[in-house]
Amino acid sequence: MANIENLLKSVKTVEDANSRGERATETAIDAIEQDLVVLKSPQQPSTVASPEDLMTATKGVSQAVAKAVMAANSGDQDKVAAVANLGRKVVSDVLTVCKAAAYGCEDEATREAELK
Repeated sequence: MANIENLLKSVKTVEDANSRGERATETAIDAIEQDLVVLKSPQQPSTVASPEDLMTATKGVSQAVAKAVMAANSGDQDKVAAVANLGRKVVSDVLTVCKAAAYGCEDEATREAELK
């Protein structure tokens, strides 16, 4: 009986380790969905950003994509989880800067077009 319990515990441990990246990715997706709600909300951002700020923020996306490819190729769940968290942060930053840059526009029509 003890051997069966130990086997089940081992299987559970391996299963948890193998799903770590998947859970981190799901959490990142949920956070990004919340950030999209904030982007589309009428609440004004606390700062205004320039187009240059937006260009700088998008550079992080390229870096995160490169790291995501490497993590996926490695199959290392810790790397996948780390990249999921990095991706969440980078996308959140881009969305925040995007809204701030849109609110820096001169007229409301341009702002609305930028936020679509």
